[in-house]
Amino acid sequence: MADYMTYETELNEIVGEYLHANGYEATLCSLQTENEEKGLPPMEVVHHSGFFFNEKKDLLLSYSSGDWETFFSIWNTLIPNLSDSDTAVQQLEFYLQIHFAIFPLRTATEVEDGVGITMKRFKIYLATHGAELSHHPELLPFFALPSVQNPSSHPTFQKLFTNSWMCDLRTKLKTFLEKFEKCPSDEPRLLVLYKTMKQNKRDSLVERGSLVSGTVHETQCRRYAQLLANYQTLLGITADLVDSLEGALRGRPVSPDFIEGICSRFMGPNYSGFDICRPSSAAECIRASIASMSLEKEPVDVPLDIKRLKEDLVGSEECQRVFLLQALRWRLLRAKFGQPRDSVLHEYIFHDLLDCNLEVSFMEGFLGSSSSRTQQATIRLFNSIAAQHLGQRYLARSPALLGAIVKIVKSEEDALIQEPALGVLQKLSMMRSIQSFLIGADTMHWLLDILHHIYADGESLSVYMQEVAASLFMNLCKCTAGKRACVDNARSVLRILTDLLSHDVPDVSDEYQSQIQELISMQAVLVI
Repeated sequence: MADYMTYETELNEIVGEYLHANGYEATLCSLQTENEEKGLPPMEVVHHSGFFFNEKKDLLLSYSSGDWETFFSIWNTLIPNLSDSDTAVQQLEFYLQIHFAIFPLRTATEVEDGVGITMKRFKIYLATHGAELSHHPELLPFFALPSVQNPSSHPTFQKLFTNSWMCDLRTKLKTFLEKFEKCPSDEPRLLVLYKTMKQNKRDSLVERGSLVSGTVHETQCRRYAQLLANYQTLLGITADLVDSLEGALRGRPVSPDFIEGICSRFMGPNYSGFDICRPSSAAECIRASIASMSLEKEPVDVPLDIKRLKEDLVGSEECQRVFLLQALRWRLLRAKFGQPRDSVLHEYIFHDLLDCNLEVSFMEGFLGSSSSRTQQATIRLFNSIAAQHLGQRYLARSPALLGAIVKIVKSEEDALIQEPALGVLQKLSMMRSIQSFLIGADTMHWLLDILHHIYADGESLSVYMQEVAASLFMNLCKCTAGKRACVDNARSVLRILTDLLSHDVPDVSDEYQSQIQELISMQAVLVI
C-alpha cells in the first residue's frame, strides 16, 4: 500500500493524460475533482506531442480565422521542442508566423489585433528565432517584411497575399498534422506502457521458445553426429567385408584376426571375443547385441482413462481393487526418476486420481476399510506419491484424507499399515500447514507416547518406525505450536530428548541434534 501511495500522483496523471488524449473530458474532470477531495497534489495532465481530433480541428480553425493566440497556444503546448531540431517544422512555423502577421492586410474583415500588433509579434519572433532561421536562404527575404510599409504591393511579398499561397500553406499544415498524429512516440504513456508490457510478454515467450528450441537443437545435433559416426563406421566395415569376399572368390582365405577386427569395430566395448572352434559364433554375438539393444528401448506408457479407473476402483471386488492400486503405485515407481516419473505424477494430479480437490474422497473408504489388503495397498500408494514434492502439495489439499491417515497411525496395530502411514505424515510434515494440522490433531501426544515406549520402556519397534517417529517429532517441534506443545509436556519431552541423544538413531542427523539442543535450552523445559 505504501508503494502505491508513493506513485499515486504519477499514476493519476498518466490516466488523466490518456483520458484527455481520447476526449474523455467529463471523466477527466471527475478524476481531478476526486483527486482534490483526497487532498492529493493537483494533477498536471501532460499534453503529449501527438495531435488528436480536437486539437487538430482547433488549429485549422484558428488558422482560417487568423487567431494567433489560440493557434500558437495549442502549437507550443503540443510540440514545445520539435521546432528547435526539425528543419521542416522550423520552415512551416516561419510561414505560419508570416500568415498571421499579414492576415489583417489580406482579409477585408476587421481583426481584433491591428497590423501593427501582428507585425510586432513577427519582429519578436525574428528576434528570438532569427539565428536559426538565417541558415535557410529562402527565408532571408522575408526578414524585411515588418519594415515594408505596404507589403501587398511589394514584388517580393505579393505572392503572400494570393489565395493559392494561403491554401498551399494550409495543405502543408494539414499534412504535417496528419503525419505527426501517427508518430508512435506521441502516444499516451498509458498506451505505451500497455504496448511495452505486451511486447515484453511476447519477447519472453519467444525467448523461452528459443531456449527450448536451442536445447532440442543441441540434442538433435548430438544424435545426428552419433548417427553419422555409426554410418561411417558401417560403411567402412561394409567396404572391408566386400574386399574380403572378393579375396575369398580369388582363393585368398579370411583370417580369424580379420573377423575379430570386424566384430570389435561393430560391437565396440561390448565385444568379448568369439570361439573359432564354433561355427558362426561371431555372427551370433552380433545378432545377440542387436537383440539386446532392441530390448533396452524404453516402454511408452499409454495414457490412463482415470475416470473409468476410479469407477473400477469403487465398483470392483477386493482382489481387483488391490491389483489396481498396486499397478498405480508400480506405474509411478517403475518410471525412471526425473521427467518420466514427473509425467506420471502430473497425470495423476491433473485428473485428480485421489479426489483431493473434493470435500469427500472415495479413498477415505479404502483407508478405513475392514480389509487390511485394501488399506495396505492404498496407504502404500499414498506413500509413493508423498515421496515427491509435487505429490506432497497434492495430498495437502485434502484435510479429510489427512485425518484418515492420522486415524490409521494412532489406532492401527498392523505394522505393515501403520509404518507407511506414518511415513506419509513424516514426508508431509515439512509443510507449515501440515504441521499445524497434525498438532491440532493431537499427533504430538501420540508421538511422545510412542517415543517413550521405545526409549524408556524398551518396546521393540522396527528401525524404520523409530527413525520416522523421531523425524516427525522433530519436524513438528520446528513451528511455534509444536514448541508450545512441548512446554505443556515438558517432563516427557525432556526425558525423550535425552533418550534421543543417548540412543543411536541413524536418522537423527546434525540438524535434528541442533533442534534437540534448542528444545532442551527452553526455559520451560529446564525448570523441570
